Amino acid sequence: MRASKSLGSPRAIERVSPESRGIQGEDLAEQWLRRVLRAEILERNFRSPLGEIDLIARKGKILFFVEVKTRKSLRTGFPEEAVTEEKKERLRKCALLYLTQRGYDPEKTLFRFDVIAVYLNSGKPCIRHYPFAF
Repeated sequence: MRASKSLGSPRAIERVSPESRGIQGEDLAEQWLRRVLRAEILERNFRSPLGEIDLIARKGKILFFVEVKTRKSLRTGFPEEAVTEEKKERLRKCALLYLTQRGYDPEKTLFRFDVIAVYLNSGKPCIRHYPFAF
């Protein structure tokens, strides 16, 4: 994976519980997609029996299936390192289900898988976006 430019936000990071940390990371990732990529957010937390997709966005004719990983510490590694091969496979299957449920033809629809890593331990969030991550 190759990262795009990292940008911090001027908002200070509040102390949050582990449960709300993921939500905070998704909020920041959604803002990034809207502000920087000028993408339209179609869905957030699409759930199915096959798994969950954190964010689904669109810019022009391209759909983005986005996995967001958030960390406040690097003790367990960089956030993006948590996207395992198993996770990628679940996301692929879930994305195909989303496409068919929403009436898209998977053979004719342009889509990609992105990862957005959010690091919250520096006073300002650090966001790394990996377009076409897998």
